[in-house]
Amino acid sequence: TQSGFGDPGMNSFNHYAYGAVGEWMYRYVLGIEADEQQPGFKHIILQPQPDSRTTLPSGQELITRAEGSYQCYYGDIRSAWSWTGTDALDYDCTVPVNTSATLYLPIATGAEGEHALVLESGKPIEEADGVSDIHYADGMLICTLGSGSYHFTTSSSGEGITTSAITNEMGRPLFDIQGRPIQGSTRPTKTLQPGLYVSKGQKYVVRK
Repeated sequence: TQSGFGDPGMNSFNHYAYGAVGEWMYRYVLGIEADEQQPGFKHIILQPQPDSRTTLPSGQELITRAEGSYQCYYGDIRSAWSWTGTDALDYDCTVPVNTSATLYLPIATGAEGEHALVLESGKPIEEADGVSDIHYADGMLICTLGSGSYHFTTSSSGEGITTSAITNEMGRPLFDIQGRPIQGSTRPTKTLQPGLYVSKGQKYVVRK
């Protein structure tokens, strides 16, 4: 931040505690991970993880976007995602020249195993250049990416991609205990199915 994060009189800004925060942001927020089988980022793991927390500390909100890059020997590895909390997920990434990557992209999956449509630069992912070995497992699209830049769009959770999220009496979006926005059109909150819902760190119980 502009004002710093500690007492200027403290002369050791290389504490592991600060580095650990940076590592967490690269590995778990941006989702940039090295492949131990091919060290030096010759092969890259990309696994963006949108914020789907179901409880939040007071004063916090869900993280709806993240963007960053890591400069490896081959060039910049870029990862950027945005998720509004109402289902749609956008993901952009860059894989440097002379490298490849495995992408694990969270997508919506139906009860019978059907999965949400995934587009790359507006085309079905099966038709995208540079994308191969496409398969689905555990709520993820898994594929191999060649060198280049990509723009993915998909649905990351729940159902009703184009519907709007139901809100509580304060106008805040409601999420179920799995972190999925409660989708609907103009239904009032009192018509929700019985269950536990979360909004802005507060729990709401709908009883029979």
